[in-house]
Amino acid sequence: MFYNENESLIVTEDIGSEETGNLIPEGSEVNFIKLVDNENDLAQSMIAFKYKDRVLVALEAKLRPKNMKKVEAAKVEFNKNMMRLNPRLRRYHYNLLFRYYFRVYYFVIDLLGGKK
Repeated sequence: MFYNENESLIVTEDIGSEETGNLIPEGSEVNFIKLVDNENDLAQSMIAFKYKDRVLVALEAKLRPKNMKKVEAAKVEFNKNMMRLNPRLRRYHYNLLFRYYFRVYYFVIDLLGGKK
């Protein structure tokens, strides 16, 4: 699982309203409790989190991890796994030198009619 229990998250959009007195302002720090994925639409995944003495639920898109290094590491790991499973994706490598190398490499292979 991407999040750990009681991990600190940052609110990216205001949640609630001032009129009802339940406003959680942008930039507030909250603690993660549970993630519930929507099988039909992952953009509608919900996160249960604790703010002060309340437990609330909001869309995952309205929160982000406090530790962004963890997110970047997950992206790199995901890209490596995708490239390992489909070598043709190497032409979109995150390292610029490797990206150009693999684009030329697969261009030459395609030019020669090879299937690799």
